[in-house]
Amino acid sequence: MGSRSLSLAIQKTEIVLLTRKRIDRNIQMLVDGQSIITSDVIKYLGVMLDVKLSFWAHICKAADRAAAVVGRLGRLMANIGGPSPSKRRLLMRTTDAILLYGAEVWADALKFQKYRTRIESVQRRGALRICSGYRTVSAPAVQVVAGVTPIDLLADERRRIHLRKAENAPTVVKKEEREETMRRWQNRWRSESRGRWTARLIHGVKEWTERVHGEVNYYLTQFLTGHGYFWSFLKKIGRTTDSRCLYCQQQRDRITDDEQQDQDGVAEGLEIEEDDVYHTHMCPRWERMRSSLIDEVGELQPETIVNKMMETKENWDAINTYVMAVLKEKERNRDWEGLTS
Repeated sequence: MGSRSLSLAIQKTEIVLLTRKRIDRNIQMLVDGQSIITSDVIKYLGVMLDVKLSFWAHICKAADRAAAVVGRLGRLMANIGGPSPSKRRLLMRTTDAILLYGAEVWADALKFQKYRTRIESVQRRGALRICSGYRTVSAPAVQVVAGVTPIDLLADERRRIHLRKAENAPTVVKKEEREETMRRWQNRWRSESRGRWTARLIHGVKEWTERVHGEVNYYLTQFLTGHGYFWSFLKKIGRTTDSRCLYCQQQRDRITDDEQQDQDGVAEGLEIEEDDVYHTHMCPRWERMRSSLIDEVGELQPETIVNKMMETKENWDAINTYVMAVLKEKERNRDWEGLTS
């Protein structure tokens, strides 16, 4: 360097010893007459390099920075009102830029569950704000509902594109690798053990994320995830002491009050089911509204309802209106006997 009239800025100089050997890595070194102690981690071109090149330090730092951004953006995204999900998704892409910086280099590190969990937790928080979901919704389910591709799959996609940079058709390469990412996401979603109610409704992640109409909202997300104004769910989170359907309980009480009905044994034969999202969908309390909806869009079952929604915008709006009406009514009745304050 001296022969080229160059010199080191010693106060900015850092040294890291890259090795996987179990040796003392904190070594005092003499540089231009000054003593420098080697570091465990240094920052090079925005990427944190640790002694073992595990990239754990980089992932933690990127996750912390992205979490701070998610926290600030989250304050702009109330469950009811605020930006539309498409605008929320656009805002949250700033966190992807932070999380995926330099992914071409460190994407392989995400083969470890610990690393994936650390970075996925931040993306999950952002996805919850996009679709206005309960914080109890699992990461796989909320990623699908919000249309957010898992961050580890995006990182590996960038790595694959980088490895094919010598090819002369970058647009084709990006398209092919995106198709591969969606295929992997679909396979993961099919074999995932969490979010099975959501999987029952949403079968194809590609069709759902690339739909041409329809936005999710606070109430529709409750229906798609099963986390919301359902007594079985509220009991799990300690907000109620009874998971049975209170509407069915009311109906049974009315029958019991009728002496003739009681003598016929009708009340004893009326079972009160647990009030989960499926029961809400089939509950007699909403029979009239449900019949009107079926007359408009056709027969509805959990396995077909999302496909109906994606067929036309009119179907989407009709089903969304029905879901909102039901859940708003249940929300108004949240102070019934059996619910805690």
